[in-house]
Amino acid sequence: MFRTILLDEDQSLFYPWQFVLFIGASLILAAVMIFLLPQLLAYLVATVLLWIGILIFGMAFKFKKLNNRRF
Repeated sequence: MFRTILLDEDQSLFYPWQFVLFIGASLILAAVMIFLLPQLLAYLVATVLLWIGILIFGMAFKFKKLNNRRF
């Protein structure tokens, strides 16, 4: 009924160490940019809060829809 798909390292786009290296380099670059442009941190925090708000707002409508479907 359920299929399990296993990917070998040869079939994936990145090797696991390359993905971790990319994440690490991205975080270092973000930290350097925040040190150079402190106002960037305010935009970053505002963007994260905006997305969290949008997601929670959408979840509320999904819960409302599920609640109406049950009764």
